[in-house]
Amino acid sequence: MTLPLADIAWSEEFAFPLLHLGVLVVWAYTLADLFKNPSLSGSAKAMWIVIIVLFPIVGSVVYLSVREDW
Repeated sequence: MTLPLADIAWSEEFAFPLLHLGVLVVWAYTLADLFKNPSLSGSAKAMWIVIIVLFPIVGSVVYLSVREDW
């Protein structure tokens, strides 16, 4: 017996947009945090912007894990 909600929740039409929304939220949070970070110089921020834009998931995870104000 399968549950209809389980079939809907894991369907491509439902799960992939949620995954993309989650990536977009993390990406936007990372960029906002980068712009608010006063400890980085302008060139360091530019470097991080390029990394985060070119590699959204990996760049965001790396930036959030190495930032100094944790």
